[in-house]
Amino acid sequence: MAPRTWRLIAVLALVCAFAALPVRAQDDDDDETEDTHAANLSLTIAKSGMASVNFSMSAAPSQPAQLTAILGAALHCAPGKIGPPPAWRTPKISSWTPAQREAYEKAAAESRARQLAGSCGPVAARQGMLYSAHVDLLPLLKAMQAEGVQTLVVEVIAPDAASVIYSSEGKVAARNPESTASYAIYSFPATSAAAQVSVQYGYRRSDLQRMLLLSLAYVVVPFGILLWIRRSTLRSSGDPTDAWFTYFRAMNWCINGAVLVWCLTRLSPLRDLLQLFTFIGVRGISGTLAMMGAILAPPALLYAGASWASYAVFARFRGATVSRREYVLGQLLQLGTVFLPLNLLIGGAMLAVTNARAGAILMVLALVVFMLCADLRMRITRSAPMPVTSGELRDRIFALASKVGVKVQQVFIMPAARTQMANAFAARNGIVMFTDYLLQRLDKREVDAIAAHELTHLRHKHPVKLQMVLMAIILLPSGIFSMLIVIAGWIMRVARLASPAQSIRAQMAVTSFLYRFDQSAWRDVVWFTLGFGLFYLLARRFEKTADLGAVAATGDGAALISGLVKVSSLNLMPLHWSRATGATLTHPSTMRRLEYIAAACNIPAAQVTELVRSATSPATPPAIAYEGVDSRAVEAGSARALQTARTTRKKLWILIAMHVLPATAVAWLVQTFLIVGTAGFVLKVLGIVATLVLYAFSMHWLGIRGRAKVRRIVAARIENSGLKLDAARSTLVGFSPGPNPRHYVSSYDWDRGFVLLARGRLHFVGEQTRFALSSSQIVSITLGPGAPSWFNFPRIYVDWRDGAGQQRTFSFSAAEPCSLFEIRQRITTLHQRLTAWLQNVSDQVRPPEELAGLTEPSIGEVTCRSPKEITSFGKFLTTYFILVIPSAGVLCMLLRLDAFFYLAATGLLVRFYEAIPYWRYRDRVAPAAASKPAAQVAAAG
Repeated sequence: MAPRTWRLIAVLALVCAFAALPVRAQDDDDDETEDTHAANLSLTIAKSGMASVNFSMSAAPSQPAQLTAILGAALHCAPGKIGPPPAWRTPKISSWTPAQREAYEKAAAESRARQLAGSCGPVAARQGMLYSAHVDLLPLLKAMQAEGVQTLVVEVIAPDAASVIYSSEGKVAARNPESTASYAIYSFPATSAAAQVSVQYGYRRSDLQRMLLLSLAYVVVPFGILLWIRRSTLRSSGDPTDAWFTYFRAMNWCINGAVLVWCLTRLSPLRDLLQLFTFIGVRGISGTLAMMGAILAPPALLYAGASWASYAVFARFRGATVSRREYVLGQLLQLGTVFLPLNLLIGGAMLAVTNARAGAILMVLALVVFMLCADLRMRITRSAPMPVTSGELRDRIFALASKVGVKVQQVFIMPAARTQMANAFAARNGIVMFTDYLLQRLDKREVDAIAAHELTHLRHKHPVKLQMVLMAIILLPSGIFSMLIVIAGWIMRVARLASPAQSIRAQMAVTSFLYRFDQSAWRDVVWFTLGFGLFYLLARRFEKTADLGAVAATGDGAALISGLVKVSSLNLMPLHWSRATGATLTHPSTMRRLEYIAAACNIPAAQVTELVRSATSPATPPAIAYEGVDSRAVEAGSARALQTARTTRKKLWILIAMHVLPATAVAWLVQTFLIVGTAGFVLKVLGIVATLVLYAFSMHWLGIRGRAKVRRIVAARIENSGLKLDAARSTLVGFSPGPNPRHYVSSYDWDRGFVLLARGRLHFVGEQTRFALSSSQIVSITLGPGAPSWFNFPRIYVDWRDGAGQQRTFSFSAAEPCSLFEIRQRITTLHQRLTAWLQNVSDQVRPPEELAGLTEPSIGEVTCRSPKEITSFGKFLTTYFILVIPSAGVLCMLLRLDAFFYLAATGLLVRFYEAIPYWRYRDRVAPAAASKPAAQVAAAG
């Protein structure tokens, strides 16, 4: 249902509510004498040409059958289609006496005798998309004159369309605003020589041509302006920063201004297009998709054209190496991951009110579109973020986070060297992200200052606050209208108590004001302009707070100044811009930021000038930069992260489906074959048991699914690095540093690689780390707890001593291809093999020469989470209400099942089944360090 329809319903509800309020008795002078010599006829014409008829007189006619026949003939009614309205049901009010009930029934019967109602027609003839109706009411007028009626008042309501024309003779009032229907009111005295009403409504060819031309102009005009600006920009031989920023600003104005005009003003034909779809009767999924196409297609077409036109400017001034295809598709798919799924979701929710199944299909489509667009965008742009789980950068970010007072979940690096984008981001879920281009061009002090800036954003919850403001801007217009209705209700109640005689006038005035406010052509434009102005103002204030917080955390204002100048220079952003330009940007000008940073740190103006001068040309890599951020390493890590993300997403949706699909199949059987009573109850219980069993097996099957492919991929990556593996002697394992099970990016294994055993040395060659340990360094190899599970699959823990004699621990999991029922056996076999090697019983061969240079592990702290953290009660509820409950609802709507609570209860039991092992989990107690002779410790070094 359209928002305008909801608003109209709210207004009508307000009028009805206050019309029902009791009014005080009025003086005789205030009583209005009812006109007993008039009749009223209301004709509501549908788009098909049929008409709903309501006719009433001030007194019952003496010859109702004759009047009914005359009215039916005038409106082309079939016999029996028009007559007295259905009898009213007497309300069951216990306080009524028999006399009151009898009086009510008598009044209802008298009122019914004065009315006629029905559906007639077609009264309108169709020619193309134009309908014409002509009604001759002279016979009806003459018949009523014989009944003593002096005036016939006719109200004609026609469908809303581009062209609605009423006949003028006898018309006393008309309304044809931007409303759900246009109408005209006619008054014919009984002595009239003619009483004819005509209306023409629909769409002429000129109306359709006008909408098409306006739609094309909406795309062509801003695109033409942008092409003209691009031409002058490409001919520019001045400062690249000024040229790029000028073009960037003009492009934003063209696109944002055009979207504002298209969606929120009466200057665009959007309302006419939506009105056309409603008029021709599109409904259901096709109608919702058609309306979405009308809303989104022209802006998307303009954005695609702007992206295509902007590539030449982007490639020349930014020095980017991406192709035009990658650039344009990346921009479009970025919109496709947000606006298209959001509109499908909203459209599905609105459609579900009248058609649950169609609404569910659109909701599922929204999810599919989001996943496809997100996956395609990362594949085309090669921009999947790479997690940084260990190393100097990770340790420094976590140390700064502890100093700022915020918890960081993960650090990511986004590949952006091909697009030459230097930036850093902070997300509400405790994620800090850098582009590799920024890390390659800023030194460690500057990166630390930028990181502290982003951490301060998290500390003050700026991302969450900005999202709340954005949602308020989008949702508050309807909320404000509802608040006005409530306030108007209070005003009208007070007016009714103060002056009953004026209450009706006050009611009509307030209702008229609310209607005009709701239908105002510029209301949304003013609201969104003010709302986004506030959004940008808050964003700029948040940037100042983050800058000052970064200075407080690092104590290095000079590094923040030089870092900000470098970021501006790398992104071709000027150091200063006007207030008018700044009002439409989320960041203050860089010079403004430098001023208050220098003031907070007492940095002299001369030093600021020198810092700006030295930082404006960061073309060469800095002398002291973080390691492991070169483009090749980041792109390789990004490719691994993309593959991991795909696999994790598939597993997630399979597991969510297993929460409800088996129970859904049982509910469908029960409802389809009408299985009731004990049999139905037993079948539902079996459905719950089957869901739990299938879910348990699915979890462990997904854990081993694709192991053969993983082995080939890992082996290929290691061999590409120059190491030839011996397939017969190498065993694929999952590696985890630390003495206890921990969850890393997507599993309980931080790295995957091969264990190679040789005489006196254990080698591990993985994707992220490689090391070797001598048998004299190893204290013990034991089986211990693995990931929390009802099956309790163990891990293999290796306790060892480093060169300083300090005991450390890491663990292995068996990762070779196997069946579901061989997992425990594979773990036991690997443990036995390692134990036999440690006892000099097996694998006593010479180590490969390629591994001779490997030394003991030196990994440092690794980002991970305890099993209790990943399944806290809050996350338990979030998963249930965000994923399981909507899935159950969508399945019920798709299959038309009355089993929502059964599916929801089954999903809740599955969540408890999975969560209980996590809630019961306790870290293992590491075995006591076994003493070793000093000679062995020295040999281990």
